Amino acid sequence: NYEEYGVDKHDWDWSENEFKECVRLLNKFYKDTKFHQFYLSNRSFYNSIEREFQELVDQIDTAWFRDFFGMSYKMDNIWLVPANGVHNFAISRKDVAGNKYNNCAIASLFTNAAGEVIFSEGTFQTLIHEICHNYTSPICQQNEAFFKEICDTLYNTKVGKVLRANAYGDPGAFTYEGINRLCEFYYYQTHNTFDSVELDRRIHNDETKGFIWLE
Repeated sequence: NYEEYGVDKHDWDWSENEFKECVRLLNKFYKDTKFHQFYLSNRSFYNSIEREFQELVDQIDTAWFRDFFGMSYKMDNIWLVPANGVHNFAISRKDVAGNKYNNCAIASLFTNAAGEVIFSEGTFQTLIHEICHNYTSPICQQNEAFFKEICDTLYNTKVGKVLRANAYGDPGAFTYEGINRLCEFYYYQTHNTFDSVELDRRIHNDETKGFIWLE
């Protein structure tokens, strides 16, 4: 519901009309394809995804988010979206009463030859990354004006081309995605998720994507 939640404000590439048109087409697709019937007929498959994914969720150190961000861990919905390719995202919203909801959608799901869902080490990292966004994005938004000049400068003179090549088409991504990665990597460091060599490799890999100050 655009009017109630202003969802488009979470994505500066979308106008109100574009958002409404997307919702209209999505609803049309849902009805035309009888998607609910499809979902029910494949309920066992979706249930198996949820069971397997719950094992990853249970590994999250929720206390770390409270200690690091100074806010209690809160994740209202984790949506598993096998049909969304490799696209994952986080979105927090407030309802008309001012209640805030933290959510994320995970689409990096793969199946083997037998049609069984496969969750990899990368799936857990994606989960941590998207959960962090619910904490870092509001912080970045509050300080957007402070970072704007340096983001614009670096984007236009240093990293804009490589960021665009990695689907980050706005200078703000340097802050929103960069700071989120910084927190994500700190989670890995404090939990010994990777040894120092592998962590350095991953930091360097993200620096080559345009987040040049991570190290």
